[in-house]
Amino acid sequence: MPRVAKIAFVVGGIVAVVLLSWPRSPKPPVSDAGYDGKQFEQVVEELGPPEHSDSFRMGQPLDEMRVPLLNHFPLTDARNRDVVIRESTWREGDYFITVWFVKEGEVWRAVDGIRWHKSIRF
Repeated sequence: MPRVAKIAFVVGGIVAVVLLSWPRSPKPPVSDAGYDGKQFEQVVEELGPPEHSDSFRMGQPLDEMRVPLLNHFPLTDARNRDVVIRESTWREGDYFITVWFVKEGEVWRAVDGIRWHKSIRF
């Protein structure tokens, strides 16, 4: 094999290795994490205890991650401002899963959720 062909072969191999090992960009956040309608306890059964939990009223200022909740509780209806949301977040590898729950009687039921990469900042 001529010297130029050997060099081209080696360079081509290096380029292929670099491209295959190049970090891929994370997937964008996915709304509807697949838990809608499930009770809090059912989600805990599947994912384990959440890493973080919080609660807030819909009338509080919402960051961009919480905007999907406006599809369920539009603030044009003044009654929705007092709806209490329970937000719980789990870690799954390089991703987080955040699920929002609303109390129905004595049960916290998931109304929406989002799966997002750890590198995404809201």
